Amino acid sequence: MDDGLRFQRLLGRATFGPRPGDRDVLARLGAEAWLDRELAAGGAWDPGLAPRLSAFPSLALEPDQAFQGMAPSGRRAERDREAVQEMRNRGREIAHQVAGARVVRAVHGDHGLHEVMVDFWSNHLNVTNPHEACWWSRHDYDRSVIRKHALGKFKN
Repeated sequence: MDDGLRFQRLLGRATFGPRPGDRDVLARLGAEAWLDRELAAGGAWDPGLAPRLSAFPSLALEPDQAFQGMAPSGRRAERDREAVQEMRNRGREIAHQVAGARVVRAVHGDHGLHEVMVDFWSNHLNVTNPHEACWWSRHDYDRSVIRKHALGKFKN
């Protein structure tokens, strides 16, 4: 099998597909060195993504910040239909931002293997999201659990 086909297969399996220039980098480094580089990156921050990810401001919030102001003072949120609907809407917004950021990282990011593994573990360790008690923390689960451990172990 020629190198072009091998590189195509590697990029197709270890990333979401080749981007412009990826085959050249792979040819320059060789498959083993390229894979070592992907594994060593371990989800390192990709500064080139910052402008694109700024479209998803919820990703930077801590869970308590995402939930702040949701429940009217003096009332229990789970008993107040309006507050529950507000929590659901906020949770959906956060879940959509997590999904949108995943697409941006998969298409434009420099760590394709990490994104493939994030996708795998997000599916494998799926937590049902349509529950008002956890929607607003979905971004933290993605950041603190899945992304943090995608290329390693899920042990503390």
